[in-house]
Amino acid sequence: LWLFILVPVQQAITDSAIFSHIPSDEALEAFAKHFNVLRFRAGETLAEVGAVCDKFYLVADGEVALRLPLPAGSPSQSD
Repeated sequence: LWLFILVPVQQAITDSAIFSHIPSDEALEAFAKHFNVLRFRAGETLAEVGAVCDKFYLVADGEVALRLPLPAGSPSQSD
């Protein structure tokens, strides 16, 4: 399965509270030009713990699961 972004980048930015301070359509359009639309398959890894992350992901459609390793000595979830 592919997760497709079904809304334009500008709409995804507008809908995100973190970017609500962008004052005008012109500023929003200029800002949106710095985004790339990426598509990922279900289950695909976007980043790993400890890896350098040089991207900011804005999820426009679909879901992202965050899976972190348990610290050493922690009881497992099945205990």
